Amino acid sequence: MNQEVESSRRIRSDKKRAVSPYISLLHQDKIKKLSYITDLPKKTIGEVLIQEALKSNKVMSDIRVFFRREFAKDPDHLYLGNLAALAYALDCSVSTAAALLLKIALKQNDLYILLGQAILKSMDKEEIQDIRMLCRILDKSSPEHYITVPLIISHAIELGMSKSERISSIILKWLQKS
Repeated sequence: MNQEVESSRRIRSDKKRAVSPYISLLHQDKIKKLSYITDLPKKTIGEVLIQEALKSNKVMSDIRVFFRREFAKDPDHLYLGNLAALAYALDCSVSTAAALLLKIALKQNDLYILLGQAILKSMDKEEIQDIRMLCRILDKSSPEHYITVPLIISHAIELGMSKSERISSIILKWLQKS
């Protein structure tokens, strides 16, 4: 009887599916370090990197040489469907396409800015207010530069990567100094 019930259920068309890209140990270590300093799971870091790589025109122009079929990027729907379409255009599996995007995204110069925006979304209002206060203090001390919250977070990520220190503690130290 259970078999009859299970076979009559429909599968969602937008169902998430696991994608396990194979990446080198060097890239795995960088993702682990980013996960440690940002207090975000490795999976979230990978998702952010893939989503931002799919949005990036620079990344798409870098991998365009590997296309074997046409690929039309829809800016409004950047989900697994686009990753599947990219995999089709590259004539490879979805996990291979994800691995390629991760490798290229980890080499981007604006990697910390992209991650800073994702971290900003995961912060609570008090943390954001503290960082905004820090922005105001820095803006007053250096009027020739406009300091923004994502800029501060990306700088904290960069320092965290070099010192292997969590960005929350880096920002807390900055707040205590000011």
